[in-house]
Amino acid sequence: MDNTTQSIISTIQNKGYAQIPTSLEEKLLEETTQAFKEFDRKVPHHKKEQTFMTYCSHKGIYLGQQEKSKSKGKDNKSLFHYNPCLLEHTSLNDPHYKQFIEAIHEVYRESARKINEFMDEMRELNLVHPNWRDNNPFTNVRILNYKPIDKDKLAKPHTDKGAFTGAIYETHPGLTFYPPGKSVPVSYSPGTLKLFPGDDWPVIFNREVEPLRHEVIQTNSNRERSAIVVFNNPIF
Repeated sequence: MDNTTQSIISTIQNKGYAQIPTSLEEKLLEETTQAFKEFDRKVPHHKKEQTFMTYCSHKGIYLGQQEKSKSKGKDNKSLFHYNPCLLEHTSLNDPHYKQFIEAIHEVYRESARKINEFMDEMRELNLVHPNWRDNNPFTNVRILNYKPIDKDKLAKPHTDKGAFTGAIYETHPGLTFYPPGKSVPVSYSPGTLKLFPGDDWPVIFNREVEPLRHEVIQTNSNRERSAIVVFNNPIF
């Protein structure tokens, strides 16, 4: 059995998550975050709405721009879900959008490569459910920008849909994991992503693992907080 893959599995079972290496450079993540902020601030709302599409409604997978305003009792954040199929269905002739898409595509490419590599290793170990031997679940990257807001929690405790999530980057601390009986504040570590199981982990893999509850705690209500994560979702 592959020692690296076995180590990841064992760590997830024992800690609730595992930290795995990637080739994503901090400079690229910073540039992607800044490009999203520029797109979010400078492109009119009606144009940003043109990027929004539903990829798979029964799984709740959306691509493109979304905004949640505090005036509507939400989290006061903007977010964007990216997968290359978005470009087959939407187009926006705007330089800020083009710059942002070029950057986030690079993040997606490396994230998807790492996830597919992990999936291939799990298949070789016979740990992927037979229904998923020949299929890769849908991978998408989400970038979030939390605007300043006077709230204790930017995201309440929850588990994620999908097989697993990878926390890639955050500009400020706040992400907290809750493996059984523990509270574990985590923060960005260059050259790694934090892999943790979602609700559908048992659907994909031949073993039961509890999905990891987590939340985002407010650490400074006067500044923005940006984050990048990758999701791996089975499409039924």
